[in-house]
Amino acid sequence: MELEDYRKQLDKIDEQLALLFEKRMEVIENVRIYKNKHNLPVLDKKREDDMHVKNAGIIKNKDFVACHSKFLSSILAISKEYMMEKNSAENQTAKVVEQEDNHIQNKEDSSLQKDKKKDDEKSL
Repeated sequence: MELEDYRKQLDKIDEQLALLFEKRMEVIENVRIYKNKHNLPVLDKKREDDMHVKNAGIIKNKDFVACHSKFLSSILAISKEYMMEKNSAENQTAKVVEQEDNHIQNKEDSSLQKDKKKDDEKSL
């Protein structure tokens, strides 16, 4: 087999990995939403440790176990970073919306106070 043949094999594998990564991140988004709804932290160290042990048992070529552990750690780090960044962005948006709501409420309260003052002045 020639180098180009190996590269074609790798390209096909990389395409599959990209599609699987996208699917994984879609599930991560659902996990993030669930954790937020139930006030759970992003990090679950026990779950990560269990994943490393489980996946080490799946790898048939034991020469690749340490490499796969690094690969898995990278995926987990990316997933946690995504969740934290998304949570942070949503929190910032919520703060802006809250500030806008407060500003609108303050304007309405001020307007009501002015209307009441006018009504009081008319009745005098």
